[in-house]
Amino acid sequence: MKIYSSKKTKLLDALSIMHTLEYIEKPSFVSSLFKKEIYEVDLYIYDGKSDKWNIQLMQNAKTIIVNSNAQKEYVSKKYPFLSLDSIKVVYPYIDQDIFYDKHIKKDFKKHYKIDKKTKIIFFRSKDISKNGIKQFLSIVSNLTNKNFVVVVESVKSKIEELKLQLGLMKIDFRVILIEDYKNKNELFMISDIFVFPSKLRFFNLDILKAAFYKNAIFVSQNNYSSEVVDFFANIELDNDEATIFKIDALLSNPKDLKVVKQTNLDTIKTYDFTNSFEMLKEAIC
Repeated sequence: MKIYSSKKTKLLDALSIMHTLEYIEKPSFVSSLFKKEIYEVDLYIYDGKSDKWNIQLMQNAKTIIVNSNAQKEYVSKKYPFLSLDSIKVVYPYIDQDIFYDKHIKKDFKKHYKIDKKTKIIFFRSKDISKNGIKQFLSIVSNLTNKNFVVVVESVKSKIEELKLQLGLMKIDFRVILIEDYKNKNELFMISDIFVFPSKLRFFNLDILKAAFYKNAIFVSQNNYSSEVVDFFANIELDNDEATIFKIDALLSNPKDLKVVKQTNLDTIKTYDFTNSFEMLKEAIC
């Protein structure tokens, strides 16, 4: 079986037990000058590349794998010459080595002197400016219920920029800024509500982590990962009022927050390796 994938994954490793895989690589510029070869593959893992070689490869692929129905729609519209039947969805999966540990949350709150009844609203990204930090701050600044602390994690350079930004704002809530935290799973364990208002479409694996570690989640509806959470969690980028109202409601009703967190965990448990592998096997049948 001929495959194109920009990286080897556990799913493809598992597939190699059932099939002999031959990975196709893009030829160098020099070799392409001397050899005009038409490449064909059985399986193409879509990664957003849109150069001439990748487009040809998709056009000649038996099966194209995308990570969501929204991405399938995007690809089919961008490349209308592709057969819709050849584009198959295989969702990313949650693969965590550390399970929820309530003591981590307890220790974090003790370290930062946070009351045990205070909720933590979390936002993280390697590039917080591109992924909605302005929108995030707008949402939390307009919350009526102030029984929360904000935690933001990113790379050092972005945190330094955020410190300057916060210095120019009038905020009436506490913000804890964390740089390059090594075990990011722990930050999802200590948080109660994860907000990701990014305008970018990419599938954010942090949504899976947030659900796995019992968070209520709010994610922009145009982000591919919004498919794996309830419609209640969708952020309309041009209208924050609904999101603000929902977060306020959860902060004011701890029992409802607990139910939402447990529901997200129960839902995300189905997004495991076994399920994704079954989807992959079905896609190539």
